[in-house]
Amino acid sequence: MATQLQGMLGGQRIGPSDTLASEFRACSRDSTEAVWTTLRHMLHVFTQHHHREPGNGSIRTNEMAARISRQTQVLFYRVLEATVTHEKKRLRVNDISGTVGNELFIRSLVAACLEMVLYELSLPGGFPALLHLFNLPPYHFYGVIELLLRAEESLQATVVRHLAVVEEQVVEVLAWTTDSPLWQSIRDSQAPLPGCQQVILPKHFEDPNDVVHNLGKTCPEHQPGGTNTDDTMMPQGKSSQLCLFLRKVYSLMSKRLRDLCSRLAIGDELRLKIWTCFEHSLVHCTQLMLDRHLDQLLMCAVYVMCRITRTDIPFKHIMRCYKTQPHGSNSVCRNVLISRRVAENYPAGNSRESFPTPTTPSRHLTADQEERGNLIYFYNNVYISQIEPFAVRFSPSSQATAGDGTPPLTPFPRQQKGAPPRRRPSRRHTLYITPLNTDGQPSAPSGRSAPPSPSAPSGRSALPSPSAPSIPSSPSTYPRIALNYYFCRSSSTRLHEINNMIKASNRRRSARREEDENRSEAEEEEGVPALKRPCPLRPSAWLTRLETVVSDRGQRRRQDLDQLDG
Repeated sequence: MATQLQGMLGGQRIGPSDTLASEFRACSRDSTEAVWTTLRHMLHVFTQHHHREPGNGSIRTNEMAARISRQTQVLFYRVLEATVTHEKKRLRVNDISGTVGNELFIRSLVAACLEMVLYELSLPGGFPALLHLFNLPPYHFYGVIELLLRAEESLQATVVRHLAVVEEQVVEVLAWTTDSPLWQSIRDSQAPLPGCQQVILPKHFEDPNDVVHNLGKTCPEHQPGGTNTDDTMMPQGKSSQLCLFLRKVYSLMSKRLRDLCSRLAIGDELRLKIWTCFEHSLVHCTQLMLDRHLDQLLMCAVYVMCRITRTDIPFKHIMRCYKTQPHGSNSVCRNVLISRRVAENYPAGNSRESFPTPTTPSRHLTADQEERGNLIYFYNNVYISQIEPFAVRFSPSSQATAGDGTPPLTPFPRQQKGAPPRRRPSRRHTLYITPLNTDGQPSAPSGRSAPPSPSAPSGRSALPSPSAPSIPSSPSTYPRIALNYYFCRSSSTRLHEINNMIKASNRRRSARREEDENRSEAEEEEGVPALKRPCPLRPSAWLTRLETVVSDRGQRRRQDLDQLDG
């Protein structure tokens, strides 16, 4: 069965287009052969691996293997050309050798294209097994995803959502494994991990006035080509790559904490304390993340600050609410690394006995002498011994004896509400699709604001929700309500309602036209000058376009019915 991706790639040849080939030749070093060799080798490795693997009968056939290989090659060169064009504009350079000559980038892009093909075909062997097969570290792989999404505007929404989930999995857990290059980047920086204010611009916080702007101290604010760090970019060095990764971490976890606090009915003040504690655990207790999950540290931060501030929320309730989140996982709560005899040696801590801890701990030893347990056991035996000295400074009873006082609260990243993403179905047409604007105002062109609707009261949306009752329009005006049709969700009756609205509008317009003609004839008989006559109402441009669309659809439907009858 043909997929949406196959339809997008239909008719395109394997290999670089004339435009991309000329870009290769314009480089200081022609990378055409090197790129083709890398692509062909990776596809050969994938095909051979799945021919040998049992249980992959759907991929082991020569026909399916050839289909996967062809779609991956066509998609790869298409995406590479879009990425090269995007990078040339961003960096304002003509020689793109730094991009196409970067073998790690090319290998990551091949893996991303292969992952999209496997996902569209619903075949096994995709992420994260694909990275293990190609020996690609997730920490290096994830960086190509956003570049791909920015450059290629024709990807289907399902593929975009899948790649977003892949990126989240890298950020939350896969980049923190023992063998990840992330740890080498941290060691090379010779400093603690950058905090939230060092990697996110002040304008992206809930209260920018409370932000101490330290962006330039750790992360360069401007990259070659004048691009601000607020934009996605090709990493220009290990320091920049680390900062971009941490920006993803803080943005993702702030969104999850906001949702979790909403489910737990936690106020903004306590949420800021939890966020400050979570940032402290990442910056000053980074080893806690070794082979662990970001959500585990986040839930521990929620519990410890609730206990410190005497907010009665049991740990089990925190985990129960976490599991109701879209990304929630039972294994995150049940399978937590406690210790590894060689890799880790956490201090036992002498003051845990007097500190409030959750109950019901459990643990077990695996065959390789790796101790694992549930999240409560991890909190009692690993987490609290490292976080307690910082957390107790928020306790009201300890502020009088603490010499350094309560730590300053870390600003919280605000919820991003940018422009809705646009998707371009075809490169042959300058047509873009954007999600429905739920604010009730049409999307304004860049640099302009949408004018307020004259039919909407101040401070309220002009477009009612789909479930809102219809308001009958005045006989002397055009309809002021919107009848929305949602693809794949609305019923066919909504289209009939739209048709009836247009027909009613036509009848009213015909009646008004006849009334205007009669009035004109009467005024002419009475000698009223032509300039004093009222101008007849005319249909708006949007209504004219809507009538054209409905007419075309009706004609197309009648043609289809005629063909079926024939």
